[in-house]
Amino acid sequence: MTNPILPVVYVAALLMCLVLNGIVLISFQHPDDRNQAYAPKVVVLAGLLLAEATVAALSLDVANGEGSPACTEGYLNDDLCGGIDMLSLWSVLHLAAIAFVLVVIPFTMFYYEADDGKDMPGKYRRRTNGDMACEATRYTFGVVIIAALVLFISERYLNRIELPLTEVTVPYDDSFKTFTMPGGTLLDGLADITAAEVSAANRIRLNPSNTDDRAHMELTLTPILFVTAVMSFFGWILFAVFAGVGLASLPIDNIAAYVYRPRHMDALEFAEAQLSVRSRTADLVEIGDVLRLEREGRKLDQKKRGWLAKRRDDAKDQTTLNKFKMAVYVLENDVTDLKYSHEKQHEYNPLVPMGKLVVGVVSAVFSLLWVLQTALYILPDPPLASVLDGALRAADDAFPFAGIVIVMAMALYLLACTVNGNFKVGLRFLWFSIHPMEWNKTYVSSFLFNVMLVLLCSAPVVQFCSLAFAEYTRHSNIQQIFGTQFRYLQFFRYAWDTNAFVICLLSFFGLALIYFSMRPREDPFTAKKLKNKLVARSGFRGEGGIEA
Repeated sequence: MTNPILPVVYVAALLMCLVLNGIVLISFQHPDDRNQAYAPKVVVLAGLLLAEATVAALSLDVANGEGSPACTEGYLNDDLCGGIDMLSLWSVLHLAAIAFVLVVIPFTMFYYEADDGKDMPGKYRRRTNGDMACEATRYTFGVVIIAALVLFISERYLNRIELPLTEVTVPYDDSFKTFTMPGGTLLDGLADITAAEVSAANRIRLNPSNTDDRAHMELTLTPILFVTAVMSFFGWILFAVFAGVGLASLPIDNIAAYVYRPRHMDALEFAEAQLSVRSRTADLVEIGDVLRLEREGRKLDQKKRGWLAKRRDDAKDQTTLNKFKMAVYVLENDVTDLKYSHEKQHEYNPLVPMGKLVVGVVSAVFSLLWVLQTALYILPDPPLASVLDGALRAADDAFPFAGIVIVMAMALYLLACTVNGNFKVGLRFLWFSIHPMEWNKTYVSSFLFNVMLVLLCSAPVVQFCSLAFAEYTRHSNIQQIFGTQFRYLQFFRYAWDTNAFVICLLSFFGLALIYFSMRPREDPFTAKKLKNKLVARSGFRGEGGIEA
C-alpha cells in the first residue's frame, strides 16, 4: 500500500516549482517577447518542471525507501516502505527528458528562430506558421536521425554490463537466507536476466579477500535506460565543466555585483564615462560594418573556394560574432550602470545589490559544502569524512522531510551553477554563443537553450547527489540505476573507475576560482581590441576611417 503523504508532498513541491517558474519567466523575459511566443514559453515551463521533477524524484525515492532489501523482499510493512513504484517513475521521467532534448526543444528553437521575416536580399516579409513549422520539422528530423544513428551504433556495441557479484548470508527465522548483491544492490531493472542465471548466481561463493577473482554476470540495459545512460554520459561532460566553473563563478558574480554596484557620479565623472561609452559604441558600429563587408565578400567568392576553406571562414566568423555579442552585452550593462549613477539615480533600488550580496554569501556556503563533500567523501576510497550525511539525518530527526528538502535544494543549486558556468565559459572564452539569463532581458531562445542544458544535466546531477549522499540514499531505487547499472556499463565504467568526471569538476572549480578571483568582471575594452584585430585581418578602412 502506498504511503499517501509522499505523493502529496511531491506534487505540492512541483506545483510550487511551477509557480516559481512562471515568476522567473515573466520577470526575465525580454520586452520584445511579451504577449507573444506562447508555445515556446509553454515548452520552457514544461522543461523546467521536468528537470525539477527529476531532481525532486531523488528526494521522493529516498523517502520511499523501496530500494531497501527488506522492503523488496517484503520483510517490512508499508508504514516503513513507501510503496511507490519508483523504477517506473524514473523510466517515465527519463523518457520525457529524452523526448524534450531530442524533439520538443529542438523543434521549438528551430520554429522560433525561423520567424526572421527574411524572404530575399533587401526584402522582408513575415513568414506563415506553416512555413516555419515545415522548416523546424526538417531540422528536427535531421537531429533525430543523427541521434538515432549514434544510439543504434552505441546500443549494438556498447550495451553490455559486467556486473560484479557479492554473496551475503544473513540469519532469518532460525535459519539463514542468502542474497546475491550485484554491485552492492539488487538486480531490478535489467533486461536480460533469467531465472536460471539468478539461480546460478545464488550458488556462487566469493572470497572477499581475493578481489582479482570476483564472479560477474553479463547483462544488458533496457532501451530506455540505455538511451538515458548515453544522454547522461554526454550530460556528465557538460556538467563536469559548467558546474565546476559555476561553483566558483556564481558566488563571485553576485558578490562582485555588490562590490561594483552603481555609485553616484558628479558631472565631470559622468561626462568622462559618457565619452568612453560613446567611443566603445562607435567601435562596435564599425565592427558591425566590417563583419557585414567580410560576409558579402565571402559570398562573392563562394564558388571559387573549397569546402574546407568555407568551413574555416565560417568558424572564424562565428568566433568573431561571439566576441561582438560579448562586447555588446558588456556595453549594455555598463550603460545601465552609468544611467543609475547619474541621471536615473532616483530610480535605483539599493536593496538589489544587497540582495545579491546575500545570495553570493549563501552561494559561497553551498559551493564550499559541495567541494568539501566531493573532495572528502566521493574521491577518496574509503571516504575520509562526510560533511553532509550526518547533517541530513539530524535534520530529518529534528523535522520530518527536512533532510529531503535540503537534498533537493543542493541539487537545484548544482543546476543553477551549471547554467551560470555555461554562460561564463561562453562569455569569457567564446567557444559558443552566449545565452545570458538577465532580468527583463532574456529572449525565448536563451530560455530554451538553458532549459535543454538543464535537462541534459539533470540525470548527472541526480547521480552526483546519489554519490555525495551515498549513506543517506542507500535505500533508494536510483542507486540501482546509477550505482549498479550505469556504473558498470561498458563505456561508462572507466570514467567511474578513474573518477574522471569528478576530478574534472574539481579541476575546473579550482581554475575558475583562481581566474574569476583575479578577473571578477568582463573587460570593458574588448570592442577596441576586436576592432584592431579585424582591421589587421581585413585591412578595411571605412568612411569614418576605421583604423587600428
